[in-house]
Amino acid sequence: MNGAVRGDLWVVLAGALDNLAPSDRRRHEMAELRVTFNEILPIKEAVRGLPRALDRLDREEAEHFVITRRNQPRAVLVGLERYEELLQAEAALRLAT
Repeated sequence: MNGAVRGDLWVVLAGALDNLAPSDRRRHEMAELRVTFNEILPIKEAVRGLPRALDRLDREEAEHFVITRRNQPRAVLVGLERYEELLQAEAALRLAT
C-alpha cells in the first residue's frame, strides 16, 4: 500500500519497513508511517529546502518530514525537541522491560 491516498489526505508508507533486516522487521511489523502530503519531502527538495523545513519544524507547522528517495521513505527529519522526547520515551521503555 505504499503511497496510497486515504480519504483524510494521509498517505500510508507501509513500505517503510522493506529495507529493514528480517529481525528488525519483525519487531516493527505493525508499524505504519502515516504522513500528510505536506510532510513528504523528496530528497532533491530536501537538499534545496532544508532551511525552510527547519523553519516549519521550529514554528510547529510540521511535526516531522519523511524524506523519500525514488518514492521510498528513507529518513525522518524531526526537530531537536521532538528527538529528545523520543529518546526519553525509548529510555523509559528500556527501563520498563
